[in-house]
Amino acid sequence: MIKFDWLNDTARLKKMLFILLTVCFIFATLADLARHYQFRTNAYDTGIQAGVARNIVFHGNFYNEVMDINHLSDHFAVALAIPGVLFYLWDDSSVLFIFQNICLYLSVIIAFFLARTILKDERQALLVTFIYTVSYYLMGINLTDYRIDTLGVPLLMLLLLLVEKTQSYKSLLIIAITSLVIITIKEDFPVTLAAFGFWVVIFRKGKRTSGVLMFLIGVAGFLVIINYLMPRDPGNDYVHINYYEGLGETTGDVVKNILTRPDIVIKNLVTPPEKLVRLFLVLGSFILLPVLAPLKLLTAAAPLFYQMVSSHYHQYMFNAHYAAPSLPFLFFASVHGFIRLRKKLESYEQSGRHKLRKTIITVAVLMVIYNLCAVSAAYTRNIVRFDSCEYRSFVNNVLPLFPESSKVISTNKIQPHLLGHVKTAGRLWLLKDLESDYDYMAIYLPDPRVKDWPEGKYESFLEESKQKYGVLFEDETFLVFKVDNHQSDSIRVNVSP
Repeated sequence: MIKFDWLNDTARLKKMLFILLTVCFIFATLADLARHYQFRTNAYDTGIQAGVARNIVFHGNFYNEVMDINHLSDHFAVALAIPGVLFYLWDDSSVLFIFQNICLYLSVIIAFFLARTILKDERQALLVTFIYTVSYYLMGINLTDYRIDTLGVPLLMLLLLLVEKTQSYKSLLIIAITSLVIITIKEDFPVTLAAFGFWVVIFRKGKRTSGVLMFLIGVAGFLVIINYLMPRDPGNDYVHINYYEGLGETTGDVVKNILTRPDIVIKNLVTPPEKLVRLFLVLGSFILLPVLAPLKLLTAAAPLFYQMVSSHYHQYMFNAHYAAPSLPFLFFASVHGFIRLRKKLESYEQSGRHKLRKTIITVAVLMVIYNLCAVSAAYTRNIVRFDSCEYRSFVNNVLPLFPESSKVISTNKIQPHLLGHVKTAGRLWLLKDLESDYDYMAIYLPDPRVKDWPEGKYESFLEESKQKYGVLFEDETFLVFKVDNHQSDSIRVNVSP
């Protein structure tokens, strides 16, 4: 019979799990890079984030070369300067995926310390941290695209840890610095920070100073960012207010309806019903432990609320970068839910309800195994299906066609590989994207990801483009045109819906 004596040796167990976690980090990073280099990254956001991060550190501006705008008018993401520094080490958008995995790796380590502080037992802390590590929604923010939102996961986890520690001037200083970094990630993060600070003030009497500090930084940060630091034309509202069109047409209307019209709020929370299904799934990825600690689950109320109330499909999907702000709080609730579950199981054992106890444990184990298999399969698929031929073909045959001063419009998977090599790497995503003048057009044929095109219009557009433009390169994967501005005017008229 095989003996697992090492399970009782906490120091040895921690060492083995740390090694395993490091191996998984390397594997996950390589899997992300494999997907990226095979043009299977949903690269529109990656292209934007890479370009802005690079421009911050190399040129000192927030120029978004994919959308040809000041990125601050789209998202307040000053924190992109942090991964932007990595471009000095390797001038390639791949550094963002490495940075993203580092953020998630750090969040797992901080999660362990948080769980150990709460549970006072290292083996139990390791178990709960393992549940967090294989959470499907933690994986979800890493397997779609790159967004700076991922930086918020370890930072919010750190705030949770600091709130559990004894309050001191040193901890308050670290909380203040961490909070200031958090509000630079994106304009919605100050709301999450303020809501958490408010929760601390209400439910943690001994930590009210910490709560007030986070609340004030969050509220002040949100008001300053929205009103003064995100440039927009006079009379224009916040650019993404359309995400909440079910609550109102302006920011003022949205806030007013949230405060005074619970009927409208409830309607948007449950419509479409898919929102409730996805909420169950995100809680299920933590084997429903957060539900057992409803008071602690309130810490996730703000990010979950503005995800669920949104009319933007990708936001209430919960996975991808939109899940990032809620995951640390869901883990926090999971730890306290684990405490309650443990007590329940102990009471069942004492009362002789062994069958019920065994059923609960079996279901929990099966849910963890399912998450583990789903996560492992998703990462493994990137490695198994990896074939760099397409990337080599692009680098050898397509990229040399574009002078550094040129403006290139392309389907979104190509964009990150153009950044740093051309003047502008715009998107060919909607018909209206053709309204700007470009020198070259690069099409990735296997997955054009072009939306809002009438049926058959994209195919006819390609055929007409071949006739009017000079085809510089064409094979089964790529199609490159040299665009003449006079000719492009005529082609735009022909493809308009």
